[in-house]
Amino acid sequence: MKDDRWFSDLSRGLTFDMQPELLNLARLIDDVQLNATVTDSIRWRGEASGEYTTRSAYLLQFSGSISSDFCTSIWQCWAPGKCKFFMWTAALDRILTADVLQRRGWENNYFCPLCFRNLETPWHLLTECAWARRVWSALATCSNLPALQPASWEGTTTLSEWLCLLGTTVDKRKGVQSLILLAAWEIWQERNRRIFQKEELSVEALIVRIRDEAALWNMAGAKIPFDPG
Repeated sequence: MKDDRWFSDLSRGLTFDMQPELLNLARLIDDVQLNATVTDSIRWRGEASGEYTTRSAYLLQFSGSISSDFCTSIWQCWAPGKCKFFMWTAALDRILTADVLQRRGWENNYFCPLCFRNLETPWHLLTECAWARRVWSALATCSNLPALQPASWEGTTTLSEWLCLLGTTVDKRKGVQSLILLAAWEIWQERNRRIFQKEELSVEALIVRIRDEAALWNMAGAKIPFDPG
């Protein structure tokens, strides 16, 4: 019978949750029988050849993860870097909306500054807010893109799902993605304007602003399907 005293030594300092797995590992290692006549070798299981590569080590980090193309929707369309970065951080719930400020213990206004009805979150601000939904509805009409109508977003609960949905239900995908980033950025700017400058734009005024900015983006190569008239 094997001496289990070293298992007791190993368990010292471990939390209750850690002990079963590590002790099982210790027993498995203890069962390994080494052959003094065989030379040790190292084989990397990430490659069929057994040779280590940085590429296989990088890909191994994503083993078991769920793939999503929402990041492609953001980074591969035409838009200024600040707009792409904003949408990326918004999709990761990292923009400083009221819910994030609350978690950090920072001062906040709690309610969405656009509709004053709900706790401000990235998801609410860009897709649930009644004021923002009026903006999206107007954009859907101006651009002749029914996919931008809020009624067609049922079933999505996160910004990444929302971006993926819009990206797979429209033609001229990159141009539409540019328009989505532009509109989301302008909604965020309107939110900041109301908080920090105490100024407000109407939905109609914001649509004009988006229309004018879209014309400039198109001159730079965005190809946004938007009627500038």
